[in-house]
Amino acid sequence: MKLALAPLAALVLLGACTSSQRNTISIDTGKPLAGVTIPPGAEASFKDGLLVAAIKAKLAADDFDSATRVHVSVHDGAVTLTGAARSAAQKSKDAALAAAVKGVTHVDDQLGVSPSTDAKDAGDVALAARITGTLVAQTGINALSVHVSVRDGVVTLDGHAPTAAVKATMIAAAKGTSGVRNVDDRIAVRE
Repeated sequence: MKLALAPLAALVLLGACTSSQRNTISIDTGKPLAGVTIPPGAEASFKDGLLVAAIKAKLAADDFDSATRVHVSVHDGAVTLTGAARSAAQKSKDAALAAAVKGVTHVDDQLGVSPSTDAKDAGDVALAARITGTLVAQTGINALSVHVSVRDGVVTLDGHAPTAAVKATMIAAAKGTSGVRNVDDRIAVRE
C-alpha cells in the first residue's frame, strides 16, 4: 500500500506547483525550483499538464477504478472527463473531485456509467499501477512520458525517454515488478 502512495504524492506535489512571471516553476512558497524553467509560450500547456496530474491523483486517492477508467483532458483550465464510471454516484463524485482542484475553471462531464469490471482486468490494472509507482520512484525518470498498460501480465511501455540509459532503467523496473510475464518495449529515445 505504501508503494501506491508514492506516485500519488508525486502527482499531488506536481499539482501544487505554480509558475511565476519569469516562467520559473515554484511551489506555493513562491520560491523557484532550482534548474526548472518553462520555455516562453509553454506556460499554459504546462499548467494544464499539472492540472491533469492533480485530478488523476485525486481520482486515484478516492477510487482506483476512476483513475484508470476516467480520461482527463484540460485546456486553459477547462476539464473534460470521458470514459466510464462504475456507478452514477461515482460519476458525480469524479466530476466534483475534478472541480475541486485549484485552477480548474469548468468541468465538462462526458462520463458514461459501466459497472462491469472483470477480476482479471482488476489484476492487470493493479499491476500497471505498481509498475507506474516503480517508475515514479526512479530518480531521473519522467513517469508521465510513458504509458503503462497490462494485459494478462504482459506489460506494454509506450512513450519516450530522453536517453537510452533511462529507457533501459524503465524496462528493468517493469521487468523487476512481481507478476510481470513479459515486457513489450515501445519506448522511443529522444536524445
